Amino acid sequence: MTPALGGESFGLVLAEAFACATPAVASDIPGYAAVARPEASLLVPPSDPEALAAAVIEVLGDEERRVEMGRAAREHALANYGWDDIARRLEETYLEVAA
Repeated sequence: MTPALGGESFGLVLAEAFACATPAVASDIPGYAAVARPEASLLVPPSDPEALAAAVIEVLGDEERRVEMGRAAREHALANYGWDDIARRLEETYLEVAA
């Protein structure tokens, strides 16, 4: 769970949770929305404690769904934030800049 009001530049906390096969309940702010995936997370309006509580209860109340969300989260993290992918993208950037 990561409630926030804004100003986060990147949803790193979500990427880290996803890498650990942990689904996320987070505020629907740009930094988190850029990383979140519907199959792996629930986004709630910022400053809405009732929506936050309902989403947490929803995720905790359904273990099968929570496990599936965790699997989807891990797959997303590996596909988009794994070191192999980052190294490939960095190499592409360096080659483009050096050309």
